[in-house]
Amino acid sequence: MNAFATSDPTNRRLRLLIADPDLAFRQNLRTALEETGYRVVRMVADGIAAVEAARRLRPDVVLAEIALPCLSGIHLAEILKTEHVAPVIALTTVDEPLLIRQAAAAGISSYLLKPVRAVSLEPAIEIVHAQWATHRQRERYVQWMQKKESAREAIDRAKQVLMDENNLSEAEAYRSIQTRSMRLRRSMGDVAEAILVSRSVVQQSTESDHRGTPHSLQLEAAR
Repeated sequence: MNAFATSDPTNRRLRLLIADPDLAFRQNLRTALEETGYRVVRMVADGIAAVEAARRLRPDVVLAEIALPCLSGIHLAEILKTEHVAPVIALTTVDEPLLIRQAAAAGISSYLLKPVRAVSLEPAIEIVHAQWATHRQRERYVQWMQKKESAREAIDRAKQVLMDENNLSEAEAYRSIQTRSMRLRRSMGDVAEAILVSRSVVQQSTESDHRGTPHSLQLEAAR
């Protein structure tokens, strides 16, 4: 059995990408990971190739040498974190506090010294993957809450528009938005935004007429 491998293979099938300039190391690591139950979707030798492969393949975890050619493992981690692609586990022979701090600041999720030991490889992958999944879930929840709040604000403003223009009560204005939402099969937030956009266009057109400037000319000038 490969020296990297653990003694308890499972079928977890997490998808991994390996980025390391050392061909022999890449091959040995791949064998160890696959014996342990992981799936290596790609092996690359430099940072730029790693970015391109990660964007295309969307692996669960990237294992990358810090000292990658073309683009360092630290910069690789920064890019993949910013783009929400995948977490990075750093592989290196260098144990320097400054480098570790730089790696942490870049968003590197774990830091393993070569030669990689079997007892540290599998736990690192599992923990990093779980942390990344939790982080992404939290980000999606925050985005959903922000979208929900934005929709609520749009609905309130759209209700006021309908109340002012059609002499409706607040309940009637709400039901009007709700009815349009069901008829058009769009969210109430989308319907509210459309009402607000329509109101804005009408106001701009009215202001243009008052100034004697055709609205079409204003639109052309704004392009």
